[in-house]
Amino acid sequence: MPPHGRMGITEQINYQSLNGHHVTIFGTSTPHHQIADGEQWDCTETEQLDMTSMEPILIGGGILYDDQGVVNEFVLPPGMGAPIESGTRIILQSHYLNVRDHPILVRDAAYLKLVEEDTITTWTAPFVNTVTEFSIPANTAEYALSFDCGWEETFELLYIGGHLHEWGVSFKTEHTDVNGDTTTIYEVKEWEPVLRDAPEYTQYAPGGFVVTPDDTFTTTCTWFNDQDHELDFPQEMCVTFGMAYPSRVPVICDAN
Repeated sequence: MPPHGRMGITEQINYQSLNGHHVTIFGTSTPHHQIADGEQWDCTETEQLDMTSMEPILIGGGILYDDQGVVNEFVLPPGMGAPIESGTRIILQSHYLNVRDHPILVRDAAYLKLVEEDTITTWTAPFVNTVTEFSIPANTAEYALSFDCGWEETFELLYIGGHLHEWGVSFKTEHTDVNGDTTTIYEVKEWEPVLRDAPEYTQYAPGGFVVTPDDTFTTTCTWFNDQDHELDFPQEMCVTFGMAYPSRVPVICDAN
């Protein structure tokens, strides 16, 4: 936790061993008496993954793979920082895909560069548009889901990305402005499983993308379910995400 008051995070570097899916840093409202500091638990099942008590602190950055592991590095532009308050409890969420027939030994690390609050000129925070209550029918060649998320304040976007898992077919995010004009702002017409871990981003210079109140993002996800059972969250996901500024808190829309 930061030593006092509010600090700014200007850089994040995460490391995972081979076969890592992701390691993500969240702030949490879960009290100490429910989960003590240092306690670990299995968050594989949906009911153990309480998304309402977790807020992302930073999302994004480049992904580097080598024969030793995976590195995710995210450096914010000069003068920009993501806030973290004194006393913030942190969850390090680590996901792996083990394709072997025996347990594997893994190691994760997360590095955050903290600076004093008065050195930050612009605060930024993640924005997330998602839906978690859906079911993709078994043995379905093409199943599509669309949902809307509105904006209640004016923000600039640092970048935008999309997230599906390995059953994804395509992904699209559309922007409808206050005049009712709709444009596609992010699209992956042929989704590849590698994009689950190393997403493509559309980045914006200052002033390059501004959203205003009553603007709407429409996210459309399409899947191919070749399993003999339904696919639900978190086996699959449908998320438009990025970083918005100026903001001191995450901008979360759960379309449920």
